[in-house]
Amino acid sequence: MHSWALPIEQHFQGCWLGLAVGDAMGTIVELKRRNSFAAVTDRVGHLVSNHG
Repeated sequence: MHSWALPIEQHFQGCWLGLAVGDAMGTIVELKRRNSFAAVTDRVGHLVSNHG
């Protein structure tokens, strides 16, 4: 099925999902200058607890 054949509601759901995932992944380096941090290889941020 082509994406243009999907109902408009599914297009909106995909947009919101992409926005949420992109926003969550960007919190680690948000407001930092490019090349001012080491490569991000793990998802441990200030919103994620790493206590057992």
